[in-house]
Amino acid sequence: MNHGCEQTQDVVQQATQAGDALRAINDSVATIAEMNNNIASATDQQSSVVSEIKHNISTISRIACETSEKAVQTSASNHELSLMAMQLRTLVEQFLLDGQATGTMPASGAADTPAPPPEQAPAGEQAPAGGDVTLF
Repeated sequence: MNHGCEQTQDVVQQATQAGDALRAINDSVATIAEMNNNIASATDQQSSVVSEIKHNISTISRIACETSEKAVQTSASNHELSLMAMQLRTLVEQFLLDGQATGTMPASGAADTPAPPPEQAPAGEQAPAGGDVTLF
């Protein structure tokens, strides 16, 4: 009987230890579940941030392409302006050479001749700015 009592106490002790182990396992499972929830929440936040970054990179890429196109257009405009400046310089040099060579202004216009007076608009009408009048 003594032997039966000892075995019963051993079984009760083992059952208590098993219960304690199950409680520890249960607590660990609860901790793991909470960690999973935290990880899921962090993943959602990171997904939102990644989406925003993707959108921003797309915007930056679009703006970079537009800037590149504008730079090409600006370069072409600069080239055109450079050509126009060279043409203007050539014309000015010709003008100066013609004026210096003959001692007079080119035949295209005389410096001493006054400009004709602007035409007058008929009574009751106002002449456009610059003195130009178009009669129909």
